[in-house]
Amino acid sequence: MLYGFDCVCDKDKHKMEKCFVCGGIQSSENHLSFHRFPKERRLKNVWIATLDLSKEQVKNLTIESVICSKHFKDSDFFETPYLECFRGDIEKAKLCWKIVEIIKANNRKRLHTLHQTNRRLRSRLHKWTNVWKQLENQNIEERRLKNVWIATLDLSKEQVKNLTIESVICSKHFKDSDFFETP
Repeated sequence: MLYGFDCVCDKDKHKMEKCFVCGGIQSSENHLSFHRFPKERRLKNVWIATLDLSKEQVKNLTIESVICSKHFKDSDFFETPYLECFRGDIEKAKLCWKIVEIIKANNRKRLHTLHQTNRRLRSRLHKWTNVWKQLENQNIEERRLKNVWIATLDLSKEQVKNLTIESVICSKHFKDSDFFETP
């Protein structure tokens, strides 16, 4: 299977393509489609091996080199929700490019919206991160004070284990200097 092929159709014009392997050209009778070699090296090597190209042919490959649909099996072609590989129908190929342009425009709009959403979410995350840090610092301070109280009161492990949020300590466990007035 030769996946990863790119249909060669210009937006508004169609130039005469010639197959790199057999020299076939497009005509109204043969309904050939032409496909560029994939840019991805791994896929390109699969194509080269599948087409059994000689070292000389591989050296002569350019980014403009195309292969005609004669060298593909029907199973190598597949449809996507938006595009179909057209075998030589120039009008359908032009329509194909219009569809591609519409999809690109929609994707640009969607991408812009995603960037805006991402920016808003990052801003919110930054705010919540700051709030979280403040709470964490507050909790650390509260734990530190709690540990000071536990040490000062010389509480046993059992007493510490039984402490709850409702636990209170009466004033007889404090000195007068432990208290201060607030405005």
